[in-house]
Amino acid sequence: MSNYFSSYLRSVDENLIVSEDYMSLSVLPNTSSDTLFDYVKQILLQLNLPLEDCRGKTNNGFVVSIISL
Repeated sequence: MSNYFSSYLRSVDENLIVSEDYMSLSVLPNTSSDTLFDYVKQILLQLNLPLEDCRGKTNNGFVVSIISL
């Protein structure tokens, strides 16, 4: 069984218009919390979004949204 991780970038502009952009679909070796955290951290680094400026949200233990403040 493969472990797929889809990445989206959700943002809100100054007019409160929400946009969501598909980024990638990746296969991960497992779904441990360490693996998921490392993968999300790698995405944030690639986008130059400091972890200190982000907030996270999980749903059902699988969906992760990162909110940049």
